[in-house]
Amino acid sequence: MTISTLAQRAGAVYGYGLMNEERARNLTTCSEIDWSQWVPTMHATLLFVIVDEKILLMRKKRGIGEGKINGPGGKIDPGESAVECAVRETVEELLIDVDPDNVEKMGELFFQFRDGLGIHCSVFTATEYSGEPEETDEGDPEWVPLDSVPYEEMWADDIHWMPRMLDGEIFCGQFIFEGDKIVDSLVEFGGIGEANWEDACGTGFPRYAQELEQA
Repeated sequence: MTISTLAQRAGAVYGYGLMNEERARNLTTCSEIDWSQWVPTMHATLLFVIVDEKILLMRKKRGIGEGKINGPGGKIDPGESAVECAVRETVEELLIDVDPDNVEKMGELFFQFRDGLGIHCSVFTATEYSGEPEETDEGDPEWVPLDSVPYEEMWADDIHWMPRMLDGEIFCGQFIFEGDKIVDSLVEFGGIGEANWEDACGTGFPRYAQELEQA
């Protein structure tokens, strides 16, 4: 399913109006959004396992970002914490276990797409794991040296924050996207943003998540 289709179906079913399609389509700068009041369509996670100067990445086979290289991650389920989601998604997508106590929060990403989709993403790293990464229906794993991260095959925002994250800096990034291209961005280091954890569908979140999963 494309990003546009996902946003259209969510908007059609639930009518999230805090960033409607018309307003989103006309965005040109991050400063046009009050990010402290912004409500995303979904909350998600990314978890990067880093061991022996290598980072575990995967080429996604489906979903948002299909074909791109990224870390394991996905939507936070109802009642699930961000860390629990990050660990679960890593098991599901790469078949390895990560101890939640070894997971470190490194940053927050705020994505507003011009088609109306908004994603808040919590970014984590871990330095230990058990098992052996395997290819699944979700993606194909690959260990990559830290000095050879293939940014040209990843989401366009990654190069704006990942190099300094790999050096140990925490960050907060805001991005406006048109498809898979950046319209505007603002990334600050040395602190992590506080996301608005009220999801776009309020108490309807469980039904919303299930219907998008089935869409």
